[in-house]
Parts: sequence; C-alpha cells; structure tokens
Amino acid sequence: MNLLVDNKSFTARADMALYDIVKEMGLLTGSLATDPIAAKISGRVFTLAYVPERSKDIAPEKSSVRRAMAASGGVIRLLRYTDEAGKECYIRTAQFVIFLAMKRLWQNANTKMGATVGAGIFFKVTGADDFSAQALAREVDSIVKSDIPLRRRRITTEEAIRYYRERGEEDKARLLSYRKKRSFDVYEHDGFADYYYGEMMPSTGFLKAYRILPHSDGFIFVCPSDSDPTRPADFYEMPNFTAVCNEGRDWCELMECETVADLNDLVESGRIRELIRVNEALHEKRFSQIADMIEKRGAAAVMLAG
Repeated sequence: MNLLVDNKSFTARADMALYDIVKEMGLLTGSLATDPIAAKISGRVFTLAYVPERSKDIAPEKSSVRRAMAASGGVIRLLRYTDEAGKECYIRTAQFVIFLAMKRLWQNANTKMGATVGAGIFFKVTGADDFSAQALAREVDSIVKSDIPLRRRRITTEEAIRYYRERGEEDKARLLSYRKKRSFDVYEHDGFADYYYGEMMPSTGFLKAYRILPHSDGFIFVCPSDSDPTRPADFYEMPNFTAVCNEGRDWCELMECETVADLNDLVESGRIRELIRVNEALHEKRFSQIADMIEKRGAAAVMLAG
C-alpha cells in the first residue's frame, strides 16, 4: 500500500503497523522531542499499533484497507509530544504506568487523578499508610525500562464490570453499567487492566521525561517541558490554585458526587435537583464571603489573597 507519511512516500506491506513503518523510515531516534508517538488519519487519532492494511484470512492473496486509510487516501500525519493530541497520549500512558505501579506496590490503595497544577498533575492516594513517592518513582522507572507493549483488548462490558467489582473499583463498575455498547476495550498487563478513553503510546518505554514529587495526600507527576520535551518541566507550587481545587474536591464529597457514576446515579434516582440546590447554596456562600472580604480589605487585597 502506498502511503504519504508526513509528506514522505512509503510503500507498506500488509499487516504492517504504523510503529514498524516509522521505524523503517528511520523516524525513531529515542528522543521525545522528535519521536512520533501517535498518528492522525482522516482527522482521527490512532495509536502506532494501528495497521493500515490487513490480510484477509479467507483470501491471503488479497488485503483489506482500513476504513480510515481509505478515506485519507493513504495520507498519515505523525503526532509528537509538541502536538496537543500527542501530549494527551503521553498523559494517558503515564496514568496507566502510575496505576500499574500503585497496584504492584499498594494493592489496597485508592489512587485518584486530580487537578493539573502548572506542569504537574496531582494524584490523591488513600489506603496506603506506608505510601512513598520515592518508592513509586522507582517502580515507575522499572516499568518504563521494561518497555512493555501497550496493546488493546476487547472484552464484553459484563466482563469489565465483573473485573472492576472484583478489584473493589465500584465507581468504574457503576459507570460501565450505564454503557449501551456490549463491548469494552482495555489495555492490560500482569493482571492489571484499565482504559482511558483515548489512544496510548506504543509502549511504556516511550515515557521518557517525568518526575514524581511527594505532595500532601499523594504525589505530583511532572510532565515533560513544552519547550524541551527531553527533560521534565520546572514545577512551581501554586498554593492559591491548589486551595481552590481542594475546595472543589471537598464540595464534591459533600454533595456525594465525586465521579460520573455518582452523577448518573443522582440523575436516575431523581435527586439531581437536590444536587443543584446544594451546589447553588455553596456558591452563594462563597460569593458572600468574597464580597465581605472586598468590603473589609479592598479588591486589590482580595485578588492578592486568591
């Protein structure tokens, strides 16, 4: 099949994945600044595990061109970390590696991804009394060095619900119970399976630049620098912003609506109006507090205080 990859012609064999194509083209250098980590075809993002042309089992002498490739006319644009969609693939892969490492080290821990704070992402950890960001960083480094291929597997939605219930992840099981489709795609390794509603990088080895820093109630994962993806970005504490995010998290706990599954349950039970009323009351109270601060201290002082 004749392809145009980043404006360069390439003749691909049937059953050849995008990863093999970019490798044969000499585009993999080991640098996150230049290496492709995903691809865009006909406006959609695809993993480098994607196969543009597959052999037909019933007729090996013929092949089947994938629908997206047929629509694109063979045109493929490779995505790097500097592309927004590429960065999203990087973060999803980081999530998978982090949660895999957490399950290996602290089986009973509950880890939740929180707000993005500058170049870092906050993760809250509960149920792990001996949690150590340093130990987590070492395990993440080990998984990255193992260069584990990230392959997607399709299972039934019922299987996925049963899997998450057995692992005590009831929020995911409840969320999937609302899913209309009968199938569900997961990435899995070593008995751990998860999915992040988007494409991943080809393997854990592509996770090249990061830092894991200790933080109250959990840790911060620092992403690569936008200007130089070969190194982790500089991270600066943002206490006022963090305080606002923490307040929002506390409100969600108060309203018993911390996940999408919680929101779905409230809608189905008819309690959504109750949620709206409590939310409005909390906002009115906060606005009243801000108005009092402005009256007592002046607008400029309130802005400086966050």
